[in-house]
Amino acid sequence: MQRIQTDERLIRQYLLGELPEHEQTALEARFFADDAFFEQLVAAEKELIGRYLRGDLSPEYRERFQRRYLTVDYRRKLVNAAMIESAMESLRRGGASHEAGSSARVVQERPWWWSRLLRRLIQR
Repeated sequence: MQRIQTDERLIRQYLLGELPEHEQTALEARFFADDAFFEQLVAAEKELIGRYLRGDLSPEYRERFQRRYLTVDYRRKLVNAAMIESAMESLRRGGASHEAGSSARVVQERPWWWSRLLRRLIQR
């Protein structure tokens, strides 16, 4: 249990650019050598992105995420993709609730807001 918590802490520090270079290099070598550890990294990265998009990060971690994580192009693309996936899921849920008899006005407003968001993401 202690090792899992240590790994989670190291992965979070890695993703937020808080590790010294020698520890970062050692962690990256471990990702390549240990499939289970790599899967743990992927899961932690998805969780971190989700928490950022939901606004669940503390102001300190949100600032670190924006300053360190989002400075890498492929990571910004991961966040944008997660945002689009979340928007599409909300649209699907909105459509399902419409079929269940929810207010047509609410369902009609969602696509406008989400399409505006998607246009902004695509323009980046």
